[in-house]
Amino acid sequence: MTHPPRPPQPPYAQPYGPPPSYHQPPKPHSRWPLIIVLVIVLPLAVIGGCMALVFSVGSRQPGGMGEHTITFEVSKAETDSTAATADLTWQAGSSSGEERGVTLPYKKDVKVIGVVPRVSMQATS
Repeated sequence: MTHPPRPPQPPYAQPYGPPPSYHQPPKPHSRWPLIIVLVIVLPLAVIGGCMALVFSVGSRQPGGMGEHTITFEVSKAETDSTAATADLTWQAGSSSGEERGVTLPYKKDVKVIGVVPRVSMQATS
């Protein structure tokens, strides 16, 4: 069995205009903005979050952030009855002081502001 002959195909039309051009692939994006975010912005956000957490803890606890009264008290040692005076150096928060030749027993109240103020005292006779 034979197939009947097909009619001739018309020739392909020639395209008009210049030949099609290929699109260039897009340029890769710069990584500098990502590096800046990771190196600068992210640590600042972490530090800010930690600070917010620390300061919010003081407002949630009784006796937290606010004014506190610190009492410094120095007395004679039971074994040393000759010590009648002492030289004192103290620091509470941003307040500090130095007193020479105070009579013992000694007591001083200092008001400080903060969540956990730093307090120190040194007494020498």
